[in-house]
Amino acid sequence: MMLPKKVPVKDQEFYRQYQADHPMCEYTGCSKAAWLGPHHIIFKSKIRLDTWENLIALCQEHHDLAHGNDSREVRIELQELKIKLKKEMENADT
Repeated sequence: MMLPKKVPVKDQEFYRQYQADHPMCEYTGCSKAAWLGPHHIIFKSKIRLDTWENLIALCQEHHDLAHGNDSREVRIELQELKIKLKKEMENADT
């Protein structure tokens, strides 16, 4: 799968495709179903970054962690995980 570049989530087709492509939680070691829609790694209220690079599918437990007391550490971990996932996808395309 080729990674979309800077595609706004407002593009509902992209949003639905992201959900279809990521039905499971992407948090390392988790095998639960994703909860609701994609989670913004850097909160949308901080920056309006609706891109593939800023989205991740999370189960309810990990979504709650990302908004909890240790959310800064969790968001850093999610950013690192997204970089790793991107590299794995790029390697799969070659």
